[in-house]
Amino acid sequence: MILGDTIIALASAPGRSPLALIRISGPATRRIASERLGINHFQEEAAAAHHATLSLWNLEAPSSQSPIPLRLPVRVIHAPAPRTYTGEDTLEILLPGNPALVDRVLTSLITRADTLPPDAVVRHAQPGEFSARAFLNGKMSIEAAEGVNASIAASSEAELECSARALRAEDAPRWRLWANEAATLLALVEAGIDFTDQEDVVAISTPDLRDRAAQLAREIEEHTGGRRSLAAARHIPLVVLAGKPNAGKSTLMNALLGRNRSVVSEHAGTTRDILIERADLSSLAPGSPEIELADTAGLDTLDPDIADPIAGDMQRRARETIAAADIVIWCDPDGTFDNAPGHSPETNAPLLRVRTKADRPSPRADAPCHNIIHVCALDGWNLGELARAIAETIASSTRAASAGGTRILLARHALALAEAHHRLESVVAMTSSRDDAAIASQLRLALDALGSITGRLSPDDVLGLIFSRFCVGK
Repeated sequence: MILGDTIIALASAPGRSPLALIRISGPATRRIASERLGINHFQEEAAAAHHATLSLWNLEAPSSQSPIPLRLPVRVIHAPAPRTYTGEDTLEILLPGNPALVDRVLTSLITRADTLPPDAVVRHAQPGEFSARAFLNGKMSIEAAEGVNASIAASSEAELECSARALRAEDAPRWRLWANEAATLLALVEAGIDFTDQEDVVAISTPDLRDRAAQLAREIEEHTGGRRSLAAARHIPLVVLAGKPNAGKSTLMNALLGRNRSVVSEHAGTTRDILIERADLSSLAPGSPEIELADTAGLDTLDPDIADPIAGDMQRRARETIAAADIVIWCDPDGTFDNAPGHSPETNAPLLRVRTKADRPSPRADAPCHNIIHVCALDGWNLGELARAIAETIASSTRAASAGGTRILLARHALALAEAHHRLESVVAMTSSRDDAAIASQLRLALDALGSITGRLSPDDVLGLIFSRFCVGK
């Protein structure tokens, strides 16, 4: 992302509609308003709206003909920096919602980077870039930025309320109080370690440390909805690849991991044991959570009594892993999915049907393919769609686990609070032996977790708390 150039994008929903909205933000906004729309002055105090005409030239006309411009009447709203969403000069163009017309307008306003100075470049915005600029320009907190994304993805009233709380930063004051309390406890403990030679330093007593850490942990637990919710937030989902032998499971695992971890062979039965690896799918689908990905032996029969003892052990281990899965990806290169009618036959975990080896002809090519994801692991085709399906399934499972009055939080916030709670409970347990170095380490980890949603407190901040609260070296 480059802040020195100008970005443009369709701000309304894609597709045909009565009206569409194109948003522009950046230093070239005033030039576009003047040269393309005939608006030669920006109101310096507030936004203003105008009727204008945008000229669109027919770029595909034969060279022998003089191009005839299309005069498109539009409604324009322009606003000067810094009183805008992004903190930059902005321009919004309201026009008929014809997709072909919208594409033509966007194409006509985008400029090539190699023909103009940086402050005159107009390029298509990257996903979330308007909100990212708002954050980087100090117009929006990181919590509010996450709330924008959550409001777009919300699928229930509870999730909309969660995103609204984030947009209003309602929880931020409480989180800052918790972070300050954790920082204070850390300062007190480190004061006892680093300034023991100062007679005026009064280190925190063990009962006081235990009670304050326990109280902070209880407040976090009550805010997040109890221990069950905290445990769910810290749980890394297990996603298991299952299917018949030679179904492309190992190749798919390597593709999702981005490296060769499983041995791949055309011969059935190559995978003899369970391989489990931590996988970050965010490069395939931004925002995807971290998962544990498991590759299993092929299930060539559902009968547990197999004559070959090695094959029987392979089958049993595969079934045990599937039984423990949070999501099962059922792989089938033919797309028949005979043994996966709705859920895995081994577990009630959500099941994703994936037709692997989609680069090959399928005997079911003409059959309906509802709820089937087609992928080719060799060239990465459609892996992004699979990663998004995994993320959406995990989010749906989290929403189901949060039913029954549990407070819904943004996933990153829930994980950070769960981590802080875990570290604070460790502090409480450690007070019995009072190992200040170990306690300080746990408090620092708790503070890091809270700082990830409130803004981090540096070691200098903690040191400042020490000197502000104690008479050290007077």
